[in-house]
Amino acid sequence: MADAKAIGLSELARFGFVQLSETVPKLDALVKLVGDAGRATVASLAKAADSDAALNHLLYFAEQDKPRIKKLLAKADIADRLC
Repeated sequence: MADAKAIGLSELARFGFVQLSETVPKLDALVKLVGDAGRATVASLAKAADSDAALNHLLYFAEQDKPRIKKLLAKADIADRLC
């Protein structure tokens, strides 16, 4: 999936995000924590019932255990389940 900065707000809205002004900074923070694995999470987050809540929880988990979350996000099927 594309970098969070390359995704426009209208695209984020189509992915199910509602809190658009907060989404890009949170996605950037996730990428800072887990690296490239965080870039691909937009696709997984879009599959969640509440993309904003899923992003908030994923960011919380990444702050608690960066290496483990980075490893989990590296696999798309696991990232889907995690989100």
